[in-house]
Amino acid sequence: MPMHYGDLLRLNEHFKQAIVCFERLIELNKPYTGLQHRLAVSYHGIGRDRAAARCFEAALSTPDRDNQITHWEYSHVLLAQGQMRAGWQAYEYRYRIPGDGCIAVHPFEYPRWQGESLAGKTLLIHGEQGIGDELMFASIIPALLGEGARLVIACHPALCRLFQTSFPQCTVVPHAPVSNVARVDHYEPIDYEVPICSLAYFRGPFDTQQPTAAPYLHADPSQINYFANRLVQLGAPHRKRLVGIMWSANPATGSDWGQRRGLQKSVPIEQLALLASQSEEIQFVSLQNRDSGLQAAHAPGLNLLDLHQELLDFADTAALAANMDVIISVDTSVAHLCGGMGKPVWILLKHHPDWRWLSEGDRSYWYNNARLFRQQKKNNWYPVLEEIEQQLAILP
Repeated sequence: MPMHYGDLLRLNEHFKQAIVCFERLIELNKPYTGLQHRLAVSYHGIGRDRAAARCFEAALSTPDRDNQITHWEYSHVLLAQGQMRAGWQAYEYRYRIPGDGCIAVHPFEYPRWQGESLAGKTLLIHGEQGIGDELMFASIIPALLGEGARLVIACHPALCRLFQTSFPQCTVVPHAPVSNVARVDHYEPIDYEVPICSLAYFRGPFDTQQPTAAPYLHADPSQINYFANRLVQLGAPHRKRLVGIMWSANPATGSDWGQRRGLQKSVPIEQLALLASQSEEIQFVSLQNRDSGLQAAHAPGLNLLDLHQELLDFADTAALAANMDVIISVDTSVAHLCGGMGKPVWILLKHHPDWRWLSEGDRSYWYNNARLFRQQKKNNWYPVLEEIEQQLAILP
């Protein structure tokens, strides 16, 4: 049946072929439930966001009580196009999606914050989705502190030390597993709770041209010194520039979709040979953690310094990154970490990247010191790496 075949194509990211199937069904006047939604997702998958928006609007114009996922998917198109207010509004549907597509949000017993004044109030901010999301949306926390809020941050355990150093006014606790009713060990009354990604709905950013947040993530000075000494012990010459490299995204083992997405974001280690011509002037340092750190030994010609066994959490990674002159990273949590620290970070983006990087341009409205290097053809990193090599050659 064409719908089933079209869905099979869409789910395996053969978007152009899926579009042919779905458009044929429309020509035949076969109004299957969800057809416009599926067509919209396929258009978005090949970067035709205007066509995707028309299809999403058509899908939302039908009387369907279960359209939460359509709002959610549409939010990605709106945000990728810089339509921030409408995008954040649609983004709020993410935790209303029933079944396997639901974004897990902790059912805390406190009232959900609706954007009220926080002066003198205690707000529980709890993490959701990925570590990169928690790092990125944490850029809104300083503004809340400026309103006179008392904040309790429940985050991924790997972020606790980093967030406590970065936001010393806050109480930072590890994220509890999702349960029927989640709690935090905090002995003062909590007035409101909010998932961290919802901060943007109430406090922005609402304009891609507005100034980015000042550096808001900070490494511990003693740890920075520790890693400075370790780099010297490992043979990093004082005369060379230090360039950190993150070539592999989260492997997302256990999820077929997540693994495929992680591979698309990652640069195969052997392709880094294109940067070897700069190894006379630059000392490359791996920022990979234990998931992919062992690959560093296979980076051809880079003489990568590898400390992955000492990178136990993001406080450690931040301290190592603080010693770098430039960081080169694929689209993963380290890119957000270094962006939030205000470090010069060059972010390598796959063809049709996540909404947060917009659909075009070489600058990020999240991070002032980030430069974006975009894949022009799916799975082809060579032109991107050639451009990176040229930029390394003119580092001051």
